[in-house]
Order: sequence, then C-alpha cells, then structure tokens
Amino acid sequence: MNPRFSLGIDLGTSNCAMAVADNDSDSTDVLPVMQIVAANRVGEIWTLPSALYLPHPEEFPAGSFRLPWDAAGPDIVGQFARDHGALVPDRLVTSAKSWLSNPHTDPKQRTLPWRSDIAEEKLSPFECSSRYLQHVKESFLYSMHRQGKEWDLADGRLC
Repeated sequence: MNPRFSLGIDLGTSNCAMAVADNDSDSTDVLPVMQIVAANRVGEIWTLPSALYLPHPEEFPAGSFRLPWDAAGPDIVGQFARDHGALVPDRLVTSAKSWLSNPHTDPKQRTLPWRSDIAEEKLSPFECSSRYLQHVKESFLYSMHRQGKEWDLADGRLC
C-alpha cells in the first residue's frame, strides 16, 4: 500500500521543523508548528525552538499552558520556553539533542537542565528529544485536522 503522505521532521539541536508531502495532490508544504508563545496564548511559528521549560509548581496559574490537543496542559516547549527560560536559566533545557551522542553521558540519565539545582526531577536528553518530537507530531495532526484531513500516522511515511 502506498502511503497517503510523507512527513519530514527536522529534529534540530536549536530548532525543529516539519514538512508534509501529500501524495494525493502531489504537493509539498512546510508547516508551521503550533506552540505556546505566552501564558494562555498559542501561535503558529515556522520552527519550534528545541527548548523545554520546567516551571516551578507555583510559578504560573494552573491551565496557563494548554494546547488545543492537550486539555491537561502540555510540556512548555518552543518559543515561550526559550524566551522565558532565558530569564530563569536554571529551569531551561536546551541542546538536549547534542547530549544524545555525547560519549561521556548516558542519554537516558536524568541530567537536564544541566548543572541545575531545581528540586523537581530532572529529565534525560532522550526524554526531552522525545517530547519535542511528540509536540511536532501533535501539531501536525492538529493542523491536518483543521484542514479537514483526518490522517493517521500509520497512513503515512515518516522521514
């Protein structure tokens, strides 16, 4: 069976991006990534900064970071994570992908944010990278749904 589409994801150390080729219409498009741009505000931006912010439990009111596909409240990844994390660097994870191939560390060991003294549990480079990919996937599926395309990743080919 031929796939209905091909989804290309660039999991970058600094930014992530995605493009889709629709095999039915023979078109290829770069897609923006829906993400949190401020508390209680989402937007679509062409790239998703590879940044994850771990908020203090009392830092923001509950429900401040909901995405359309996640009623429980998502990880804070992307533009807001990078921008706000610059103000609170002890809670910001960046460059997680570069730790995946570091021969001196275990990519599944919870070490990020690096050299942070936060009381909450840290994350592994593998887990952070997985969260970025999950976010891009959910953004893709939501974008397709808004266009009336109820695609399932099983119907496509991931690149």
